[in-house]
Amino acid sequence: MLIRLPDLRSVVVLYRIAALGAAGLVFGTMLGQAGWMAAAAAFFAAVLGGSSYRFIIAVWTERYRFAAASWSGGAAAAAWLSLALCATAPVSGIDPLMVAAAHGTAINLAYALARGGCLLTGCCGTAIAVRSVAIDIRWLEIVLCGAIAAMTAMLAQAELRYAGLVGIAGYLALRQFVLLARGGRRLWWPPLRQPGVDLLPHLLLGIVAAGILVWR
Repeated sequence: MLIRLPDLRSVVVLYRIAALGAAGLVFGTMLGQAGWMAAAAAFFAAVLGGSSYRFIIAVWTERYRFAAASWSGGAAAAAWLSLALCATAPVSGIDPLMVAAAHGTAINLAYALARGGCLLTGCCGTAIAVRSVAIDIRWLEIVLCGAIAAMTAMLAQAELRYAGLVGIAGYLALRQFVLLARGGRRLWWPPLRQPGVDLLPHLLLGIVAAGILVWR
């Protein structure tokens, strides 16, 4: 009896779902509230739903071959979720600075893991030249986002006030650099333009974290 192995696309889909689940667990556990599992599930659902909106449009318009996951959409949905959690802080008792730190850690972790999926499928590959040496930008994203996620998580334990700002600013800087390196423009406006729709909500989340830091 022959055992048929799953094709690469199925493996990558499962890998990406597991990666989002891991990032969601990080988000929920860092918040440390009684409803941490609900927060983890909400983060997972936000990224998965936001990144899948192109599939819904493709099915609706019957243009299946043009469908592709949107990281910008998923990251934007997660940022709006975190902004909503910050807005409910007076009622829920959640510390907005911890929300920002948890988001900064989880979104960078999710981004690094998502780019691992890109390596498996061979998509999103762009080389940049550094002193005549070609560097695959996907590896740069994985290494830098992993480092930012680790730094944000450590700061959340030692100096919470700055953790969220580090994570969000690091994500914004890397995303802006990557978008420009891949031939895009400065995509801060219009805010719903693709790719780059994730920049505005993350900028707002960073402003909220900075405002709370100054206020306190």
